[in-house]
Amino acid sequence: MPQPSSPPSAQLAVLVTELFPKLRRFFASKTQGADEAQDLAQSTIATFLSREPTVLNDPRKYIWGIAHNKLKRHYDRSGRTFDAEVASLQHISTTLGTRLDRKTRLGDALRQIPLIQQAAIELRFGEGLKLEEIAESTERSLASVKRDISTGLATMRKILGTMDVDEDLGLQVGADYRRG
Repeated sequence: MPQPSSPPSAQLAVLVTELFPKLRRFFASKTQGADEAQDLAQSTIATFLSREPTVLNDPRKYIWGIAHNKLKRHYDRSGRTFDAEVASLQHISTTLGTRLDRKTRLGDALRQIPLIQQAAIELRFGEGLKLEEIAESTERSLASVKRDISTGLATMRKILGTMDVDEDLGLQVGADYRRG
């Protein structure tokens, strides 16, 4: 078993600086406003820093686990359920012209799959986490994460139908997600 590393404060600062915009993007894609996303991202970082991060084996996975749990609690506390028409991995414009756009059609398909599948696809292809990191971060088995990604992408392919879908739909979704 690997020994926990003790990243110095400078490494923690780099990690937080790198992950904060990603956390904000993660929350923005699933909440109803930039302020809400900013608050959740800040709360995630604050929780991370309050838990003695210098003794963690993998601080990056730990932060994503906190983010996942904060999102679940956010929906539990607010009494709201995830509404794919309001919040999705991508904020999609509804004008007729943009509906014809490939990115919009991918986003529309993405909104139709369950939140847990969206999050797994987003963390894998949008944020570049390894399958094992997603499993640890979300406290789910590796098999469940693989199934969520596979099922989510398969469902999206069915939804997209005859649309010209490249072999690696996950990479297309990830690229669109990172572009915003």
